[in-house]
Amino acid sequence: TAPVVRIDLATRQLDTVGFIKTQRPQMHMSRDADGRMQFSMTVNPLPVVDEWAVLSDGSIAFVRGRDYHVDWVNPDGTRSSSPKMPFEWQRLTDEEKVAFIDSVKAARERMGAAGGGQFVMGGPGAAGGAAPPPGGGAVVIVQGGGPPGGAAGGTPTRSQQASAPRVNFVSPSDLPDYKPPFFAGAVRADMDGNLWIRTIPTKAITGGPVYDVVNRQSGLVDRVQIPAGRTIVGFGAGGVVYLASREENTTYIEKARVR
Repeated sequence: TAPVVRIDLATRQLDTVGFIKTQRPQMHMSRDADGRMQFSMTVNPLPVVDEWAVLSDGSIAFVRGRDYHVDWVNPDGTRSSSPKMPFEWQRLTDEEKVAFIDSVKAARERMGAAGGGQFVMGGPGAAGGAAPPPGGGAVVIVQGGGPPGGAAGGTPTRSQQASAPRVNFVSPSDLPDYKPPFFAGAVRADMDGNLWIRTIPTKAITGGPVYDVVNRQSGLVDRVQIPAGRTIVGFGAGGVVYLASREENTTYIEKARVR
């Protein structure tokens, strides 16, 4: 877990307002026969995490991945919790867990063989052919590109072999029994007091990602799918959403409304 801390700028007093469950790879260090340090890390490609966001009124929302509910902390320190939100929970069988780990390993090997760049794990989108979780969605994986232990597009030197961490994955039995509702970095707050939560699809979908729109009074109030090829970069009052799109080397900012 990790603490979320705020500070009163007038009194300089620190206040721990809550804790979130995070994804932390297990790091390992050893030495080879020549005495060079070798690093490796073991990661879970399908972690159950919490997320948080600061709303326009100064309150803080903690979105819990374990059962998909929101804990609210007001500026005066009072707290409340919303009921669990509706979500189509998808159980992962032992066979699906094995298949998922195998697909992630295969995706990493393909990216390494192609001399790819970043390989990100636990993010909300798809990149470079990373393997989708069973039933849809996508995994983005974090680890340097190129063949394991080497540089992209060539034979690695011994110094490169020693400096590049090796990535291992947890055993299939360590994956959660149910696919989590969201990945890390999936929660944003708009200017109207709502949370936007980018969910992991439980089945394959066409178009862009889907966001659950949640507020404290009514819970889940809307589900919004943004167009393919767009990324939310900000919000305005009255349901305004700013989207980024890219064409070749140019990025465009588009203004849209939810309704």
